Amino acid sequence: MKSIISTFLLIAVSSIVQAQYLVPFYNEKDLWGFKNDSGEVVVQPIYSFAKDFFLGFAKVEINGKWGYLNSAGKQITPLKYERLSNGEDDREEELYERGYTYVKLNNKFGFIDSTGKEITPLNMTKSPTFMPATELL
Repeated sequence: MKSIISTFLLIAVSSIVQAQYLVPFYNEKDLWGFKNDSGEVVVQPIYSFAKDFFLGFAKVEINGKWGYLNSAGKQITPLKYERLSNGEDDREEELYERGYTYVKLNNKFGFIDSTGKEITPLNMTKSPTFMPATELL
């Protein structure tokens, strides 16, 4: 478990240090992409929606299916999830800091790691946000 956390932190820190800050933008067709701090397009506008980066990851969506981009603009999960944790409350932020987030697929919840790998079966019927973070994994 500690090695997983250490690996995630190393990847996250090195990505943040090496990568430029990416900002979501949308074009005249209302498609979203990402630009760097120089205004250059790094991720072409192909997404129906995109959120700002949070702790090195951004949520993106096409046709109601969500996935994550890393801080380099690389898609790390398939765009298949109905819901992704946004990491913005204390419980979710603690999971993000540990290198995990929850996802929803076919009305079931489970967890993925910072590489997008599903690390638990997606079989929970309730959102993990109702559970204490220390009991989630």
